[in-house]
Amino acid sequence: MQIIPLIALRVGRAEQAATVLPGEPVEVPEDEARRLIDRGFARPGEAAAIDTAELIDAIVDAIADLDSESFGKDGKPNVKAIESVLGRDITAADRDQAWATYQRLAADTADDE
Repeated sequence: MQIIPLIALRVGRAEQAATVLPGEPVEVPEDEARRLIDRGFARPGEAAAIDTAELIDAIVDAIADLDSESFGKDGKPNVKAIESVLGRDITAADRDQAWATYQRLAADTADDE
C-alpha cells in the first residue's frame, strides 16, 4: 500500500532499510501502512485513498449482513465479525469510519420513510 510519510521513516529490513523523508510516497505492506496511518505518522497515498474508499464501502455492506451477535456492548460491529464477512483484515479505524457511514445511511433511509 502506498503511503505518504508525515515524518522521516525507516522502511525495509536490516541492511536493506532506507530512510523515507516526509512527503515522499513509499510502498509498504498494508498492515504496516495502516498502523502508521492510525498512529498519525503517515497518510494514505493517492492510490491508497481510492482503495480506502472502496474498503469502507465494502465494510458498510458487510455490516448490513451481520447478525445481532456480531455487535459489541458499545453497539458497534465487531472487527472480527466484519473480517469474517470480508475475508480480509481491517482496522478499528476502518470499522469506525464505515460504522459512521452506515449509521448516516440508515438515518437517511428512516427519514425517507
